Amino acid sequence: MLLIKINSHPAEKRLLGRENLTKSNIVGYYREITIGNQAFKTLFDLGSSDNWISFKNCDCSNQKQFNQSLSKTFNPIGNPFFIEYIASIVAGNTGKDNVLVGRIETVDQIFGLVTAEEDIFAELGFDSIFGMGFNHLNAMNATTPFSNMVEL
Repeated sequence: MLLIKINSHPAEKRLLGRENLTKSNIVGYYREITIGNQAFKTLFDLGSSDNWISFKNCDCSNQKQFNQSLSKTFNPIGNPFFIEYIASIVAGNTGKDNVLVGRIETVDQIFGLVTAEEDIFAELGFDSIFGMGFNHLNAMNATTPFSNMVEL
């Protein structure tokens, strides 16, 4: 079970295995996660079910981008996706790799490699989104990372 506590005491984190999140000044909570041995500042989104990262070919200013050549475990899938948020749109293709959140890792997790996005995401200060919603809402027709982590 993934336990999340905002602003927990360091001793609690060590003893209980809880993970801290940082509150964004603009929207929600974020923390660093690892995808394919690369660390990204990631927004945890309760209103969506998709996990995506800016891809190395994306014209996504101010965001760290996933570089497939740096991961020994990355596999391209290539299914196109398109996600429309209230204030923005992202599009790209899917791939799979290992995703590590705190001490919980999912192997061969399907996620989106964003190749096009509207500028608002670059302004918000994070590199990716970790959707924590239900599987049936996933635009990539994939099991969400959160669901996979609960199954561990």
